This record gives sequence, structure tokens and C-alpha cells, in this order.
Amino acid sequence: MKALVERDDTALAQLNDDELQALAEQVQLQEEIEQFDLSSIDAFAYVLLAKMGSFKRAFNWFDFNCSKKITNVTWDTGILLLHVDTEKLTGLKPSNLFYRMDTCTEDPPTGMITRKKWKQFFSGFQIPEELKKQLEEGRSLRKRAAARAKQYRRRGSLFRGDRGQRLAVQRRDSEEEEVEETEEENYRRGVLRESLLNPFRRRQIMMEIAEVYGLYTLSAAGIGRMPPRNSKSLERAPGVLESGIMPEPGCMRIYNMKSFSGIMIDKFETMRSGSRLVVNDMGFTEAQKAVAHLLALDRTLVAVFEKWGAGERLVVHHTGSFASGVNSQLDALHEGDAVTLDANLSKIEMRYVQAQAAKMGMTVVRQKNDKGEETIKVFNMNEFANTVREKLADVGVGNRAVFKDLCIQERQVVHSVAVEMGLHSMDGEEGDDLKNVIVFSDVEFQAEQAARMSQAADGGSGNFILPQTAQQQKDFWAMADKNGLSLDTSFHGSGKSRFDFKGGDVVHLATVKSRSGSSASDGDACDEKPGPAGS
Repeated sequence: MKALVERDDTALAQLNDDELQALAEQVQLQEEIEQFDLSSIDAFAYVLLAKMGSFKRAFNWFDFNCSKKITNVTWDTGILLLHVDTEKLTGLKPSNLFYRMDTCTEDPPTGMITRKKWKQFFSGFQIPEELKKQLEEGRSLRKRAAARAKQYRRRGSLFRGDRGQRLAVQRRDSEEEEVEETEEENYRRGVLRESLLNPFRRRQIMMEIAEVYGLYTLSAAGIGRMPPRNSKSLERAPGVLESGIMPEPGCMRIYNMKSFSGIMIDKFETMRSGSRLVVNDMGFTEAQKAVAHLLALDRTLVAVFEKWGAGERLVVHHTGSFASGVNSQLDALHEGDAVTLDANLSKIEMRYVQAQAAKMGMTVVRQKNDKGEETIKVFNMNEFANTVREKLADVGVGNRAVFKDLCIQERQVVHSVAVEMGLHSMDGEEGDDLKNVIVFSDVEFQAEQAARMSQAADGGSGNFILPQTAQQQKDFWAMADKNGLSLDTSFHGSGKSRFDFKGGDVVHLATVKSRSGSSASDGDACDEKPGPAGS
């Protein structure tokens, strides 16, 4: 509304089509509300009916979790997605409307709006006949505001006749009317899609709102994450994905850690460059540990939880200029960029690089340069990682995702995200320096591996790509043992054992009989029990 009120052509010119449409609908609503002389709750009831068509649909719009209750969070989110300024249209802020609904019955306020309260709140509203007629004839708010939106798009004549009077807009020919009807139908489908947001987008919205309220969130494996720089996302903390507090798939945990955060911040603020802080056992929960890690990283500190007697203690290191230097390097990375660091770092410095990169959603890879010297490379692949998460959210039994023509950095990201989401990934065919990565569900992966193992056992040998995680590798070797297959030392060398290979390596397995000139004990002395490959 600011562009309209201040007659600012420049501000209006910067709006995209969706924003111009929302602005046109806001002005259309304001005009109709004034026409019917509505205010306060009646004006809000009119807005909901004009936008959604019925009070029932409107309730479902706010009931994101299908719990038949509307919370403060889903209420604020629903208002945000409606693209309306309730204060300008009704004189009431969203929080005022929510409170009035919560207290409209004799029941004590609970901070939630039930269907009973919803019906009671709107029970006294009399729908204007004109609105009834428009709804019956299918003349939606979008269609009623269409002419105004078109005028806004004609940048040179934005404000002619827009002083509380309807714009005189000449009707287009029948062909253009058909186009409008098609656009209207597409819009309705878009609204339906928006009201049934995919899990990835829903959790993004919930995390954004939780951060506004100063609350921490933790999403389950297999669910799309927030953009990486969300400071309140606990899954960014080191080690939390392997902890026992991860929620069930499809769920999210929300933590109020304001008191604990305040205590930790007070302690951290006293630290100076090069100093060390020890906090004795406070009975830290896993969630508190994650919060401590994030708070430390925000202040260029490294938090380490150590065993101490029967419990544990928190040891915080101030790495001084090193942390500041790393932060400035990582902050400067744009999407697709990378920075190379010297691998000759102390244990604390390396821990800081890995933790800060993880918090910022970046990928850390150890590799050798042209001189054969080991280096650490940090990649900013945030947008690519989020795209991967959205695609992998649909991977289940009976289907898979294939990512084609990936460079080494992109492959690393796909493998990392797959592990994070509890899926299996493996490199596919190679072409030049590019490679495909295939991602399966656990059931799909186990079935395919079993089939390939059986085929290799019948044929005497076969090549396999070792899975990424320690547990997946353990399952891989157990399946090989079950099929009578073991590492072919005549192929890899007599000094090799399964522990010499890491995720992504190609291993040649063979049955005992198929090994030319080798005995059953070749290379098998330390392979009696399945276990993870060394990394």
C-alpha cells in the first residue's frame, strides 16, 4: 500500500506481478468495505469470505496441521500468506483478532482457536447481498480486481481516477476474456497448492516464524531444511543428527531455550582472545548442547563437551583472529564458490572450520592439490543442497532420484544430503570429470544390492561401489558374507582388506573358487566380521 498512498511510481514499478495483484486486491477490498460501511470484525469477516469463499475454507486455510485448531504460529503464517493488511482494512492487528477469537466464548482462553470459537466469532455476521451474488456467480476477488491490476501494470497511468472511485476500464474482446478465465482457473489452482504447501515449504515457514519468536527448531531427517543461515535451526549444530532427540519423520521439535541461552551468553561474553572457559556439569540435555554449540559459533568460539568424572563438562575455546579470518572467508563465498584452507590446522581449529561450515550449510572436503599436499576445501552449495533436499523428499519405496552430470563438489553435496535424510546414494556412470549419483530409499537399496550380490555370487565376481555411511558399509559387508563373497585380493592386492576402502570406492568381490591362484585366507584374516571402512 505504501506505493499507492505515497503515489510512488518507482516503488510500484519494483513490484512483481504477484505483488501487483495482491495490491490490487487490497485496494479492491478496501473500496468494497467502505461501500458496505463495514468495520472491525465485520470487515475481517468480509475479507475472509472475499478471499476464501466460505468460513469453512478459511478455517482450513489456517489449520496447517489438520489438528482442527489454529495456533498463534499458524494464524500469523496464514495472515502472511493471505497477503492482506488487516490493520488498514479492519482497524485491527492480527494479534488483536486472534485474542478476540480466543475469548469470544465463556471458555477460558487457551491460545488456540477451535471450530467452536471460530463459528461463534463469525455467527453474527450478515453477508451483504452483493457479495452473496458475486460468490454465486463465481466473480472472485481476483476477477473483480483484475482491471485494477492491469491498470497498475500500465506504469504511466497508475493513479488516474483512483481517488475512491471505480476505474473506468474498457472491456476487451471475447478472446481476451477467455484468457482471463484461464488465468483465473490457474490462480485458483495456485491458491489450492499454496494452501496445501509441500513439507519442505511448510517447515521453512514454521522455522522463520519460530526464529522471529526467538525459539529453536529441529527438523526430522528426510524433511527439507531451512535456508542455511537460520541461526535457530538446531540441525546445524555438530553431532545433533546422530543424537537421540531427532523427531519422527514429518515432525518438528520447537524449543524455548531463552533462559539457558541467557546463562550461556553471559558466560561467553566474558571470554577474551586465546582464553578457555570451563563450565562444570550442569546436566546438559542434547538440545542444550546443540544450543551451546550454535551460541559459541555465533561468537567465533569452539564448544567441546568432555567426559568429566561421572558426567561431562563444557569447555569453550576462543580461537581469536583465526575464527574471525575463517568467518570472513566463508561469509564472502557466493553460491558455487569455494575457499581452500591449509590442512595443517590444530584439532580445535579444524573443529571450528567443520562446525562453522556445517552451520552455514557449506560442504567441507579434504583433497590434495597439484603438489600432492593435503588441503581443506569449503564449498558454498546452499541453493543446490536445498534443491537436492526438495527432490529427495519424494524418494520412497519403489522410486529413486537420479542426479546427472555432477562435478565432484555437487556429488559430495548429494551424498551428504542423502545421508542426512536417511537415504542411500551411490555414484553412477562416469563421463569425463562428471558423474551421476543415484539415491534410493533403504528398502530399494537393500533389494538392489541383494539382487546384484546374488548375481555376482552366481557369476563368481562383481564390482560394487561402497556405500557412504558406516552403517551402510556394515550392512554391505554383511550381505557380501551372506552371499559367500569377499574382497578379491588378487584384484586389489594381497595387502588390502575391506577396512582400507571408504565410501564411494569401487571394490571387487569374488567367491573363493573364482580367485585364480589365491586361497580362502588371502586378505581375509581381518575380515571375519563386517565393519565400516576406514575414512
